[in-house]
Amino acid sequence: YDRRDSRRDERRPRSPDRRREQEDQRNKEERAKARDDLEDYCYDLRSELKSNSKIGKADERTIRKAVETALDWLDEHLKADADEVLSKLKKLESTCSPLTGISSKLGNRECADKADNDSDDGPEIDVGNIFYGVVTAITPYGVFVEIAPNRHGLVHLTQVEKGLEFEREDKDEDKVKELERAAAKGSKVWIKVMELRPDEKVPGGNRISCSMKLVSQEDGTDLDPEGKLNKRGLSGKGNYYAGLME
Repeated sequence: YDRRDSRRDERRPRSPDRRREQEDQRNKEERAKARDDLEDYCYDLRSELKSNSKIGKADERTIRKAVETALDWLDEHLKADADEVLSKLKKLESTCSPLTGISSKLGNRECADKADNDSDDGPEIDVGNIFYGVVTAITPYGVFVEIAPNRHGLVHLTQVEKGLEFEREDKDEDKVKELERAAAKGSKVWIKVMELRPDEKVPGGNRISCSMKLVSQEDGTDLDPEGKLNKRGLSGKGNYYAGLME
């Protein structure tokens, strides 16, 4: 037995069949993981609908329809590759995450990766910062605004517009109608970050609570530079319903 022959065998390139077999196995594992992520997110959303009474009827219908569509697609495309499945997952998340604050495992991993890498892709977010963002969703409890890609803040309904007030018995559809008048979906608004809370579901992520009425919607001037008006409301009974992850 010649050990040199053994070392030469170790350095010998793998056969095409062997490489193909390993690639097929890797693709199979990636496909299975992607399917698990999509299914888990669907069931997380269903669970959220059962436990979160603050989700409006219209948003609930939107979420249920999106979940059923995703699950039906999985049943009909058993051999879809990982990229196709992840594309469906991201589409579902873009629809439901602004309405629920629930992110998929994929979204959580991407957020954690950004935190680990100290990414400079987006702006630094801290209390008192002012941003000009796009309204992405309107719910009975507030308005979601995109600060940067995959980074949203929630403007609670009490912080949208001065003089805009609601009673406990007001219907969800009436709240949404009034909020749409003040901040139409797709419009750009000025917001001020009022509070950051650690997101237990996203390592290194924060839930971002914001205000529109403490910022001039004409030019973005801070109407409360010393934070005096921010001291009441964020920790009171409204408690801001925590925004989405940073």
